[in-house]
Amino acid sequence: MKGKLTTKEAHRMVSRYRSKAEGEVEEITGLNITAMMDMMTILMVFLLKQFAVTSGAITASSTDITLPKSLSSDPPAQYLVVTITRKAVLVEGESVVTLQNGKIPNTAKTSSDSYVVTELEKFLNTAGGLWEAKSKDAGKPYERQMLLVADKDTPYLVVASVVATAGAAKFFKFQMVVVSTTSG
Repeated sequence: MKGKLTTKEAHRMVSRYRSKAEGEVEEITGLNITAMMDMMTILMVFLLKQFAVTSGAITASSTDITLPKSLSSDPPAQYLVVTITRKAVLVEGESVVTLQNGKIPNTAKTSSDSYVVTELEKFLNTAGGLWEAKSKDAGKPYERQMLLVADKDTPYLVVASVVATAGAAKFFKFQMVVVSTTSG
């Protein structure tokens, strides 16, 4: 007798009907994680956007550099990254000039009374030429721009030499990386 219900099945059906009619919710027996996955995806996209890097990676370790502070909130654009540590001047993470006692040796300069560092100028000209070629291939104009990362205790003469050398290599626009002291 396939069409007949047992007493137990009939009571269960009546119980379900009454609970639905009275607004009671049926017990959840499975786990639906679709909504939770949607929420996690949205959070992941938000966090990735929030922590995205807007320029080249800064390669020096935190023990080599302590950044100065600034009230500016402008993020750096895409620039050639020049880093001055306590021991060397790096371009895009590659050591170009080794400092002696925190200073650029006179033998590294074009002349003893000059600020221009010969090897750094050659390296910047090469890097600038490569970036110009890439931009030209992509059909975009390129202006030589530099991002300067220096320890807050770097002597002014070293920073001035790097900036003068960048100017000699036709890098007329530059930004310095600092730690923002504004909240938010």
